[in-house]
Amino acid sequence: MSGADGHEEPEAAEEVLPRAANTIGGDVGNSVQTGSVEGDVVIQIGGALLRQEVVAAARWDPAELERLRAVFVAPRGFGAFTGEVRRGGLGFVTGRVGGGRWTAAVCCALELGLVPRSITVDTGEEWNAAGLPSAPGHAYLLDLSEVERLSERMVREIRGYAVGAAERGAAVLVVTRVGLRGDGDAGLPVLDVVPPPAPEVFSRHLGEHCPGPAAERWLADADVRGALSGAAPAEAARLARIAARSRPEGFLDGDVLAAWIGDALGAFRNWRGEIASLFTGAAGEADAGVLLYDRVLLTAVAMFEGEDASVVLGEAERIADLLGVPPAYPTRLSGPGRDRLLARVGARGDERGRVRFTRAGYADAVLDYLWEQYPVAVMGLLEWSRRLASSGEAGAVPERWLRAVGARWTGMAERNGRPDWLVDVLTAWSGTASARRVVVEMGSTGAVHLELGGAVRRRLYTMAKEPRGTIRGLVVAEVCANYGRVHPNTALTRLKWLADAADPKIRSAVLAALGDLAEADGLGPVVMAELLGWERDKKERGRREVAVEALAGMLRDGGPALAEDAGALLTARAWEAVLDAGPGAGRPAVGAWLSAVAAGDADPRVVADVFGRVVAGNFPRYRELARLVALWREAAAPVSGPVERIAASLEDADPLRAVSSWNGAGR
Repeated sequence: MSGADGHEEPEAAEEVLPRAANTIGGDVGNSVQTGSVEGDVVIQIGGALLRQEVVAAARWDPAELERLRAVFVAPRGFGAFTGEVRRGGLGFVTGRVGGGRWTAAVCCALELGLVPRSITVDTGEEWNAAGLPSAPGHAYLLDLSEVERLSERMVREIRGYAVGAAERGAAVLVVTRVGLRGDGDAGLPVLDVVPPPAPEVFSRHLGEHCPGPAAERWLADADVRGALSGAAPAEAARLARIAARSRPEGFLDGDVLAAWIGDALGAFRNWRGEIASLFTGAAGEADAGVLLYDRVLLTAVAMFEGEDASVVLGEAERIADLLGVPPAYPTRLSGPGRDRLLARVGARGDERGRVRFTRAGYADAVLDYLWEQYPVAVMGLLEWSRRLASSGEAGAVPERWLRAVGARWTGMAERNGRPDWLVDVLTAWSGTASARRVVVEMGSTGAVHLELGGAVRRRLYTMAKEPRGTIRGLVVAEVCANYGRVHPNTALTRLKWLADAADPKIRSAVLAALGDLAEADGLGPVVMAELLGWERDKKERGRREVAVEALAGMLRDGGPALAEDAGALLTARAWEAVLDAGPGAGRPAVGAWLSAVAAGDADPRVVADVFGRVVAGNFPRYRELARLVALWREAAAPVSGPVERIAASLEDADPLRAVSSWNGAGR
């Protein structure tokens, strides 16, 4: 198959591509909401914590799981469905996005006493269920949301996977879109999730954030009931979060409660009435030129809220120039001063000169209104954003500016269903050294986002095949190293193509990314199997050389424990690839393995078993491995008994000795 989102080219059909659980290294703290599994997936990148609201993160913090159970509104049939999964180890959870299907799947796992883990399969990507994980005590949430149709083969694979998982004390929950059915899925337990009532969801969530009678008092308000009428569970949870964040201190008398509700509902509704007034000049300004400038200033404040007034006003001039808006005043000393200018657009400068809107949530509301009413202006704003990074090569644009603007585009893309905006900014900035760290952060979080991730991963795929510059190649490698902890299969596909680049710096970055992924929890065997596919590349592209070097590094750094994680057979194949690469390629790994045995940190029987598999029937491999073992023994003399026994077992495995013995027996 072929495609930009990790779909294999025809020549790659022979490669071993096991699909693995999505895992996240570092801190993970999801704030899971009824109606959808939302929250912060936290990826540690060079000391910076990146947070991105996603659905179906690989892991959930135990405390957050308990909170999820507290706010969960069980759909009809949940108890019976959970019982069927308990008996058979497999179930399908269907529903529309944001309707509660992920929450139901996670809570089903919790009811079964299992730890939820998610697995994502890219649309159209060939996959083999035999490569999926099935550790005891886990429930694997297989995300098939992007699959158009479940083929009979896929259902058969899923059934077989679930049988094996059940035998090992695990379960499989398949999460799909509403109405998705396939050939051969008859008779399987299915939970069709209907969104729970929004008021009940709101009450549970607000009660969790603000214990006491607050939720009852909110639901007694007619405006609140109107806002929740027909709302999706995720929206009800969002209103509860807004309310919790804006809760006033002290006693909630009538006026305080009314103000609290009014402010929270204003933010929930995106301040539409107030923003419209600012855009149409309700502030009292009749001059058309000044009104146009106010719109530009509104946009600049939205992009740079929290920055110094000089920054906001300076960038407003640049945005105005790109949008073709003439200056509102003849000179920079003309017109009102800073405070009056900002007040006209609902903003003010604080005691440190930082510009902020007077209401929470204004910045997002301004940008959304701009797109709704002035879509062409958003295209100009996009062009300004593209140029922002390149204008900072000499240090004129601080990273925090790029980070702020990138965050605005990420939010706009998510709220308005326009992932192309985020992809556009990422692409424009990806070749600029000054933006490198920011682009890596944006790309890493964007690639795991449910709504935006597909588009971001497709662009990463395109850039991996044609980096068009060292900086861009380095960015792609670093992004893959980060998001690959969540989607290892697609990240490894992109690293494979990037490994073909002739640029030595890009290849080094690919090796570093592979090393990071290999060390991530549970991903070592997945990386090893993928690299073995690269090593067999018939076209002998750069990936083959990179694979051998990466496998040698894994064997060296992982030591004999690698055989316990990946299995003796897979580890032996890695040794074969390294030994076949040429004299000396395996020397560091041999040293690491024998040193571990000599120190008592590894079971010599495991080492002897792997080495025996490696040399079986292959004299060139035996000769090279025996030579490397002899070199280590000579340098480390005297050596321990366990090492000597490994050397003796290796000598016994000499293919020529085996042939001689067979010939002698035949005579």
